[in-house]
Amino acid sequence: MTTTSSSTASSSMTRYAGLSGIDVDSLVKTAMKGYQTKVDQQIQKRDVLEIKQKLYRQVLTDTRSFYNKYIDIAKSDSLMLSSNYKAVSFKSDNEGAVTAKALSGAKIDNYTVDVTSIAKPSSLTIDDSKIVAGNKIKIQGIEFELEGASKTEIATNLTNSLKAKGISINARYTQFSTNSTTGMVLESSVLGASSPDFTAQVMGTATTNNLDVTSGTDTAEAFSNNIAPGNIVAGNMITVNGKQFKLTGANGDEINTNLNAALDSAGIKVNATYNDTDGMKLTADDKGAANNFTASIRVYTESPETEMKASVDGTKGTDAGITVTNSKGEKYTYTGNANTFTVDDVVFTVNQKPTSSVTLSGKSDTTDIKDKIVKFVNDYNTMITNLNKDIMIKHDRNYSPLTSDQKEAMSESQIKLWDEKVETGQLYRDSDISRITSSMKEAMRSVMDGSGMTLEKIGITPVKDYAGTTNGTFAIDEEKLTSALQNNIEDVKDLFIGQPDATATTDAEKNSQTGILNKLKSNLYSEVMKSDSALAKKVGIEGTASFTTNTITKSISDYEKKITNMQKALATRQQALYSKYANIEEMMNKYNSQQSYLASSLGS
Repeated sequence: MTTTSSSTASSSMTRYAGLSGIDVDSLVKTAMKGYQTKVDQQIQKRDVLEIKQKLYRQVLTDTRSFYNKYIDIAKSDSLMLSSNYKAVSFKSDNEGAVTAKALSGAKIDNYTVDVTSIAKPSSLTIDDSKIVAGNKIKIQGIEFELEGASKTEIATNLTNSLKAKGISINARYTQFSTNSTTGMVLESSVLGASSPDFTAQVMGTATTNNLDVTSGTDTAEAFSNNIAPGNIVAGNMITVNGKQFKLTGANGDEINTNLNAALDSAGIKVNATYNDTDGMKLTADDKGAANNFTASIRVYTESPETEMKASVDGTKGTDAGITVTNSKGEKYTYTGNANTFTVDDVVFTVNQKPTSSVTLSGKSDTTDIKDKIVKFVNDYNTMITNLNKDIMIKHDRNYSPLTSDQKEAMSESQIKLWDEKVETGQLYRDSDISRITSSMKEAMRSVMDGSGMTLEKIGITPVKDYAGTTNGTFAIDEEKLTSALQNNIEDVKDLFIGQPDATATTDAEKNSQTGILNKLKSNLYSEVMKSDSALAKKVGIEGTASFTTNTITKSISDYEKKITNMQKALATRQQALYSKYANIEEMMNKYNSQQSYLASSLGS
């Protein structure tokens, strides 16, 4: 709540104090009491609006959270998802290889799964020795340079580069590659035999020659051996004092010039000289042991065009070949480019090829959906109870927002208790909240056409509190709910998410075929989710334009302007009174001075 102190209007007054004994501050405060009361009343009206806006926004937060949790189909726990209404679970005797998940229509059965093959992408492995920063690799005809401080980073960077070129191949560095040696595995992101074949070429094998420096005398700080002319080739890498430089240029002289420029730019005081006979020599700019440096050169011992055969022996993609046999001996054979498929409302997932048949045992299990429904009802009860409190509890008019003077006379705990009383009942009989609450209660009383299914029939019964704040809430008999789910889960699902069929033409027919959650979805979406709903226009939804353009925010702003103008007027009136009393003070001082003079004259 915004707090505006009523004393601020006089804080900058020019005040006068004299010898007359008059309490000017008290006189001014008493004279301005009537106008100060008017200012305080406007502040209180603004404060009440801010309280109402806060309470309205709490309603929006609670109802939108409820909608997102149980009605938004993007949430895995949403009761709007048909897949959550399942009464069967399956246990695998080899969970690492094959698992099964029941959908809502699944029946209890036992399955045997035989896996001939699993869907795999086309792939190839590049030997560890070839994964060197600076090497180039050609994939699908496009050349990429290997970059990174580690082999794992090189693989990550290559994957990003492939994606940038629109190539559906992923690179990963692993110590468990297909040829039992460490290496980088390239895999198509497409599974199955349709996974496109691809080739890769790594240009040049990189080897590192470490070049020694002399011990650092007063006469020389150069390498004891030169870099042979044949190694001064564009693309080779040289490392000086731990910093890597790539050799660039059309010939040895140009490479030498470019390297010196790079060394200078890096602040490394080493000079390179080159001639076609001796090759390249590195020398420290300054003499002495303190100027020693280290260097190594990574030299490609194969020509850039050489294709390394060991790195391109790839594996073609394969389709999955899986046979599922039910308890009746009926078989279903799946062949395809995925390792997940659905049979009889059971989703089978093969994670790896097992060495033998895998058995999946089905059993009745409604725990998951039962728990979801119980949480839904409990959260609904909490929300409805809070909404009932908002519209059923009447505000005590003896409690208005405190003024600054009132707060100064109270302790913090007293202020807190008072503020709670002020907030209570501010939304009493509010038409918007009442409408939302009534529509939700009506939806929960649904009776489904045909089955006659209701919440009461599955163990969710209304609480008998017709005039209290728990009106419209429910009690749960979990045993009865479990029984209904085990024996009649399709009708339970229909009760919650049923939709009208094509034969429903009248509103009454459509209503009798619409499930509870679909009714709640329709009501809550129009009332609290849309940014142009009546409540959103009144108080605003955070994250939308309505948050600052709503009716209450505009009214609060209008009050702020009015309060500011009234406080300026109050300050002007106070200043006028202080000036008036200053003049009186001055006149009385003159009178007292004259009186003293006369008394003194007569006495003499």
